[in-house]
Amino acid sequence: MRQKTQTKKRGGGGVEKAPPSVFMIRICSQLKIESQRGVFSPKKLWKPGQKVTVGFLDGTIEDWERVVRIAKEWEACGNFSFVEESPEKSVIRVSFGGVGSWSFVGTDALAIRTGPTINFGWLVGETSEFEWRRVVLHEFGHVLGLEHEHKHSSYSFLDRQKAIEFLRKQGWDDEKIGQNLFNNEGLGETEFDIDSVMLYRFGDGVGVDSISTGDCLTIGKMYPNLKDFGRSKIAY
Repeated sequence: MRQKTQTKKRGGGGVEKAPPSVFMIRICSQLKIESQRGVFSPKKLWKPGQKVTVGFLDGTIEDWERVVRIAKEWEACGNFSFVEESPEKSVIRVSFGGVGSWSFVGTDALAIRTGPTINFGWLVGETSEFEWRRVVLHEFGHVLGLEHEHKHSSYSFLDRQKAIEFLRKQGWDDEKIGQNLFNNEGLGETEFDIDSVMLYRFGDGVGVDSISTGDCLTIGKMYPNLKDFGRSKIAY
């Protein structure tokens, strides 16, 4: 169901920013998927086959349609679906009005009773299709429970000081940088995926605007077909 009213919004720029009291990376336990790729929170996954409802708190109808169209590309990878509903009936509530672009990870969104659980602060109508795809796919990866790929222990390409300086310019304090960039305590991980849409580039390129093969394979293991659930290679 769509809201009948439309609301204008403003955009911004830079890498995604979380609200001051919210860390986007919250690790609960470890998970290994044999021969697949990805970094994610195993205790924050939706049920296989679940319809995850998505509602919009503001923005224009055209922007809502754009978000849904891009986000639903994840559905080809696993057994779940995104279903548009009114915000009052949705577990995922989208806003374009806050600062930065960010999302709660997986089922953490269930604890947020009001207000947005995902924000696209710099996406506006005239923003390039590439940037729309890059940001929406990344944030809805978080919605599904994926974490940042650059937290992988095998990621040796990161110039830490350059990344810290870049994020400070985006308004991040050192605590937030540490939580989102370097703290991988208890994090389950598989083979590092340099092509992942969940990987930050920190100024060394604009990122990617598509789901990688590794991303898709990981989602397929996180959300298997119910008939294959017992044969999944997921091991805790």
